[in-house]
Amino acid sequence: MDIHAALKQATSSLHHRLDHLPMMQQLVSSSLTTPEYAFALTVLGRWFEDIENQFAYYWPDTLGITLKAPLIRQDLAALHASVVVTSDERYPLAINNAFASGVLYVCEGASLGGMIIGPRVRKALQRQDVTHYYSCYGDNTRQHWQGILTYLSDTLTCEQDIKKAIAGAQWAFSSLIKRVETATLHATSRADICLSA
Repeated sequence: MDIHAALKQATSSLHHRLDHLPMMQQLVSSSLTTPEYAFALTVLGRWFEDIENQFAYYWPDTLGITLKAPLIRQDLAALHASVVVTSDERYPLAINNAFASGVLYVCEGASLGGMIIGPRVRKALQRQDVTHYYSCYGDNTRQHWQGILTYLSDTLTCEQDIKKAIAGAQWAFSSLIKRVETATLHATSRADICLSA
């Protein structure tokens, strides 16, 4: 079975839903503002921090994965931004390597989108110093992604593991969707975003 095709098909509707959330649409808008970007980065950063704390243990060092939360904190520091975002996220109790591989698929797949989003953000904000997250692998992004796909194909070799990986990927997308929707709902005004000189 083509594990990439299986994961892509099983998560396509969730991926589409995530991409069309207002916060995500703002990221590719030519009218993106600094407060909007700071808000989005903080929501994404808190999600990645939680995810990486919970799942990075399962991801082999040999994959050369760059953790995203520190890069997002770096970008937020450059923006002099802080955002208060609350969440009641609950993480699955039954985590194994296959499930964590599905989460990995979502986290590292986002790097491909970063190749599109990063340049748009830089153009909209007229800044080159606030997209470390979106350019974490630089010119090696596609090569890195191929390495991730090879790893998934090599390790998810039985039907049970593939099902667990799909469950992990679906959970990761659903978790991020919930995080974005909840944060946006609670951000009753842009005054929730603090920008200091």
